[in-house]
Amino acid sequence: MRNAECVKQEYENLWNSLTGTLLAILESGEKDLRSAVIELDYQMYKKSESSYIETYKHYRPVLFDQEVFIDDPETFLLISTNMLYSYIGSLFTISNEFNFERIVDLGSGWGRSIFNIYLNGAPKNADYYSLEMTESGRLLSRFLATLEPEMKHHTEYFDFYNPDFSCLNENRKTLVLTAHAIEQITLVKESLFEAILNIPGLTHGIHIEPVGWQMTNSKTERNYDHVKEYQIKHNYNQNLCSVLNSLVERNLITIEQVLKDVYGFNPLNPSTLIIWKKNDNMGITAPDV
Repeated sequence: MRNAECVKQEYENLWNSLTGTLLAILESGEKDLRSAVIELDYQMYKKSESSYIETYKHYRPVLFDQEVFIDDPETFLLISTNMLYSYIGSLFTISNEFNFERIVDLGSGWGRSIFNIYLNGAPKNADYYSLEMTESGRLLSRFLATLEPEMKHHTEYFDFYNPDFSCLNENRKTLVLTAHAIEQITLVKESLFEAILNIPGLTHGIHIEPVGWQMTNSKTERNYDHVKEYQIKHNYNQNLCSVLNSLVERNLITIEQVLKDVYGFNPLNPSTLIIWKKNDNMGITAPDV
């Protein structure tokens, strides 16, 4: 089982290793947030390049639930990331329900997801919260936010195991996001979501998490044994889908959309996109995830 302390130490060290890179980017005179985010993403890839290359000898990466052939991992990283966040960004344009006043990233790391969402169509006048356990992750987010002075960006300490949302006490229409953060909780508790649902103004949640293998109604014909083995070996999350289904059964949320394996740069750890809406006690039902 993973625990808060081991996860904090692992990622404190990882994000610390990016600090020099980001400082060099800023000192070079870089003024563009998108370019800085792309460069940090690339540096994250380079840290594990040999591992990716070895994995690609046995498994193909996936994109929107399709296996793809790639010759250039660096280009695929850029294209697949852009496709994922452009899709999410499009929801802010086509759905009146996505006119959020506050967007909250739980376990935000260095800010990859919240900045990509901001850059790809989310409301520019919303408040953005990077809630993160590691000091180095919060520091990186604050540095990146300096490249976008008009962005209303906030960082706060956050622990999934002891969730405190007191910094979100104003009643404002809110979206909560997680991206490979619940991944780090082997068995997530339903009480975490009860706390999330009590955030004033909370209406929606988005999860970008490697949980496609947990779904029982998958129509995909691919063999998922290697993904399940990888997830269990690393003690990654094993119950997010069952917890969300329980919330549906309790009539607390409605699952609005599920896109299985939408982003799989690492084919052993592909992201599934899940979007849910908080129910207003009108008896809405929803399909299982």
